[in-house]
Parts: sequence; structure tokens; C-alpha cells
Amino acid sequence: MGDLPIGEPTQRDLVMTVTDGYMEVAAVKGIWALRRTTSEVTVYSPICTHLGCGFRWDGGARRFKCPCHGSEFDPDGKVVGGPAPRPLDRLPVKIENGHLLVQYKEFKSGTTRQIEI
Repeated sequence: MGDLPIGEPTQRDLVMTVTDGYMEVAAVKGIWALRRTTSEVTVYSPICTHLGCGFRWDGGARRFKCPCHGSEFDPDGKVVGGPAPRPLDRLPVKIENGHLLVQYKEFKSGTTRQIEI
């Protein structure tokens, strides 16, 4: 967690193990992490809440921007432009022994309520 800069969203890969019956497969998912203080981190799903596109961080504008339909979000994940129906989806996190642990979840796009799928 020490490599996350304070106040600047950073894209990271989350490596997790997916178990299906007897098979275990490593899966890699992207996340956006925003370290707010030395001990507080907010993690966002990388999926726009409008139609499920991937978004990016525009450091100059201090906004998350989705290139598909123009949705924009502030660093707190709040919608500040475009058709997104709700804020960015936050993922549950825990900091343990200096390591950031993230519980990856996926949510239905295009709805005003956060619905886990």
C-alpha cells in the first residue's frame, strides 16, 4: 500500500483466485485506488455505472472520465457530468499489515440503485 500516492487515483491489478468445483484459476481484475490518508483508501470498480465501459482518470481535470458516453465523476465517485445514473461503485477494502485487501464485486450498469450481480 505504501506505493499508492496520497490524493491521486491509481489504477491497479487485483489478482484473485476463482474456484469452480475442483479447479482454481487466477483471475486479474482492474481497480482504481485512491489513497486519502496514510491509513484510508477508497477503491472503485473500474466499470462505468452507465453502460459498463471502462473509464480513466484525467489528472488535469481531476475527474474520472468515461470515453463511451461522456460520464464524468469527481474523486469521491460522484457524478458530475453525463448520463451515469449513480456514483462509481465502491469496493469493500481492509488494510492489514500494510497490505490493501479488496473484495471484488460486479454491479449491474444502467440502474440508479447498486445491484450486485
